Amino acid sequence: MKVGDLVIFKPNVGYGNLTSTKWFIRMHRKCGDTPGIIIKDHGASAVVVFGDNTVVVNKEHLEKIHESG
Repeated sequence: MKVGDLVIFKPNVGYGNLTSTKWFIRMHRKCGDTPGIIIKDHGASAVVVFGDNTVVVNKEHLEKIHESG
């Protein structure tokens, strides 16, 4: 993934503790199924704009949207 890519929040739910579960719920409320765009790349994480929300997300929890055409 690189700057300018369209992504969606798709968490890797291999974690089972309460703190991470609450974080996934908060992120889903912020992002939902809204596509976002990567504006900064920080190696393992990225700054992504989802609508009016700007968040830092680990790239493991993002899925790149493949456009056809």
